[in-house]
Amino acid sequence: MAEHIAILSDIHGNAEAFASVLDDIHARGIDFVINIGDAIGYGPEPERCLDLVMEHCNISLCGNHEYAVLNDAEGFNPVAKGAVDFVRGRLSAADGDDEQKRRRWEFVKTLGSSYS
Repeated sequence: MAEHIAILSDIHGNAEAFASVLDDIHARGIDFVINIGDAIGYGPEPERCLDLVMEHCNISLCGNHEYAVLNDAEGFNPVAKGAVDFVRGRLSAADGDDEQKRRRWEFVKTLGSSYS
């Protein structure tokens, strides 16, 4: 029997929509989920989106927004750069001692090592 796989991308911080998609994926009996990048970005809930990715995705790749949060938003338009700055501020491990915040930041860093 062939395994069913869900491939996701461009979640961009929209946790409500992402949770709905995950509910549908699980209702269909799909148990292998790949995120091909940009779980964070423009939406208001980057933390929750990263938590959902870490919990539900078997494979996660780095999108340009994850890369920009870790490095530089070079080439991004002003709105996208503002989104990167917002997410960086929310996730930066330097902003607190919260263990969950550190876990998210470390997860994004592992994604950044696979960006090309």
